[in-house]
Amino acid sequence: MLQPKKRRELSEAEFQRVFREVRADINAVQLHDKVFDGVMENLTRYPRLGSNFPAFFGAFYAAMHTDLIIRLGRIYDPEGSRRESCTLARCLHVLRDSPQFFTDAAITARLSEAYRQANPNYLSFHCPNLRQIDKDLDRIGKSREKLINLRHKLYAHKDLETVLGKRHEFLSSHDEIKELIALAHEIWNRHSLIWDASTYSDKTIGEDDYKWLFSYLRHGMKTKSVIENRQFERLRKRIEIVKHGTNMPERDALQKAVLRSIELLARNDGVLFEMPIEKDAYYDARKLHEVCINHKLAEHLGTEILPLFANSREIFVDIEFNREGVDFKDVIIAGQIERVRPDIIIHNRRSHAEKFNFLVVECKKSDTVAGEITYDREKITALMTDPRYDYHFGLQVIYDACAIKGTLFYKQDSLIRTSAIQYRHAAGTKATRV
Repeated sequence: MLQPKKRRELSEAEFQRVFREVRADINAVQLHDKVFDGVMENLTRYPRLGSNFPAFFGAFYAAMHTDLIIRLGRIYDPEGSRRESCTLARCLHVLRDSPQFFTDAAITARLSEAYRQANPNYLSFHCPNLRQIDKDLDRIGKSREKLINLRHKLYAHKDLETVLGKRHEFLSSHDEIKELIALAHEIWNRHSLIWDASTYSDKTIGEDDYKWLFSYLRHGMKTKSVIENRQFERLRKRIEIVKHGTNMPERDALQKAVLRSIELLARNDGVLFEMPIEKDAYYDARKLHEVCINHKLAEHLGTEILPLFANSREIFVDIEFNREGVDFKDVIIAGQIERVRPDIIIHNRRSHAEKFNFLVVECKKSDTVAGEITYDREKITALMTDPRYDYHFGLQVIYDACAIKGTLFYKQDSLIRTSAIQYRHAAGTKATRV
């Protein structure tokens, strides 16, 4: 038969370390229990959250419950004959059996000078209450049986007899877990106050963070619902368009119409490309020059594209249109929220579920810095993929004295793809298509 192992005698510094380690477990179970309570309360109040994320909250419940049982098991662990643990009972045994920790010199060294001056009778107050220690040890022994059974039989190990149906006395409710947490907190604080005049609150920084989590989750669910409703309404509207014969132009027809529009711009308004830009103007002469060209391009796009719609009277071509209903056009570009004003758009001038955005156009002159041209491409892609705008097509136009180049953006297989359009022209010569 194995002989009981002699208990290790702890120095004051070692005891202090063990005592604080037990406190860390108590702090953890207090925090985790409050988070657990708060989450379960919110799931009861907002059951849709649980039904929308069943795997996540199922895993959360199991993990938190396991953590509470394991940590409480560490605090209340009954030490075996061959091992020693950092437990609340071990701390009380050390306090009871270590009179050297409570000599006048040891108590004085442990307490701050300010505390000693404020409490002249500190020596009598900071001696251990042996009767109270024995009483607390008895309470620990009587309270932990169901917990330790549960930990041994189902959590730390999967006991075969228990799995096969043998009945044991286990904790049967979460209230019993809360009682064990409160008891550990009470006993530790009582003896910590005697040890070095310190106690811990049962409140923990960050214990109500879960409230923000659920606030954000509910807000996100509402936003998700709004977006899904908008997408559904737009899909329904497209089905109605097809059902009633109001056809939307196909990509090939649109590309040909864009090419004809560029050709008309070059032939009828080519003089705009040759006009010199006022270099020292107090206004943005380059932008004004581009807007003038964009205005003529918009007219030609309207001439060529609007007839492609069965009911063209409901579709409009607008320039510098910076609104979506009453709101500004805000869109995420390269991770930043940007307020945008597309050069040209073709749409139905309605909003929300009735909105129909067909084409967004961005134009630049060929000598524009490369970064601005790249930014326009990102803007077009963002306006096509953002469910609030959902443009069906995008067009980037680059003006040059000898050629007008375009890139048509379109959706295919859930991706944004592109197709090149180019029209060469020269002053005094017949224009050619490429």
